[in-house]
Amino acid sequence: KVQAWAEVSDGCFQTGETRAASRCSQDSQSVRVSTYTQPTFVRWSSVKGSADADAIQWAKVKSPGRAVQKATRLYFQDFSYVVDLCRQSIYFDSVQDLTCCLRVITSDPEVAVVRVKNRLDPQYDSAESAGFRNVLVNLRVVTEATMDLGVETHVCEVQLILKAMERIKNDDGHRKYISFRNLRGE
Repeated sequence: KVQAWAEVSDGCFQTGETRAASRCSQDSQSVRVSTYTQPTFVRWSSVKGSADADAIQWAKVKSPGRAVQKATRLYFQDFSYVVDLCRQSIYFDSVQDLTCCLRVITSDPEVAVVRVKNRLDPQYDSAESAGFRNVLVNLRVVTEATMDLGVETHVCEVQLILKAMERIKNDDGHRKYISFRNLRGE
């Protein structure tokens, strides 16, 4: 499903590769240049059906340890509220492309949208997510295949993210987010 949605909305997926980048910062006494890594992305419509698609880093199922931690800290050990065990991110160059994808998802007849959390909304308090902004769509895929498997009630998460937002996040930023989340007890 995510591949079809990405294809029609000009969406991208992150690869397992990174590229080096540098940034300059200065204060009144000195100038510092620091290096860091940035993620790379591939547009699904450009790599679909080619060997280049093998470079895509598909999301893994949330680890059991983190799932238990989340259910315990946030949901009083009620695992039915942990809705991001199965997740995938789609990345976009523009808000327009992201919005197009959201419309495609919400109009898909094989999808039951459970919740949309719009962290791009100016009214959203970005302190809740340590400054990170995206759109989270919790959904169920209801097809003959999912019904045959008995998983049509399983809630998955699709994260719609602007590439510019993802590029400013790095390993150190993610470590800080985990510390932030742990301090909040999430």
